[in-house]
Amino acid sequence: MILFESHHNRYIKIWRIKSQLIKLALIAALAIILLLIAVPQFEDKVELNNRFILSVVLFGIMGASVSGILTVARTGMETRIPDQLIDFWILLVKIVVGAASALAILVFIYSDVLKYTIDNQAQIMAISFAAGFSERLVTSAVESISKK
Repeated sequence: MILFESHHNRYIKIWRIKSQLIKLALIAALAIILLLIAVPQFEDKVELNNRFILSVVLFGIMGASVSGILTVARTGMETRIPDQLIDFWILLVKIVVGAASALAILVFIYSDVLKYTIDNQAQIMAISFAAGFSERLVTSAVESISKK
């Protein structure tokens, strides 16, 4: 009976990991499709408008999705089933935090708080992806502001 339960729990873990990875991949794919449809081509001139801000948010979502996929793939089987139940909600929140982080970094850059020179839109998109991927980027930016 104990052996059956152990195998059963292992298959439940595998199913949950697969489910989380599929959902995160779909979110990343949706962000890519929206980027291809809604966002204009990259230009050297950086112009703030709704489409540009949408692209910043979508790059933040993509960064958070990639980070979530790597996290699930790396720690999935080691995590206990009750922890896996809450992990998916944490991953969804991470996607929202990724979008918010990308917007926050954009505001920090445009307010000249970070003293970062922007040459083109691609740089902002790369920074937006990094902000979505790692909340530590935004945390360090906020800490550098609070020290001033």
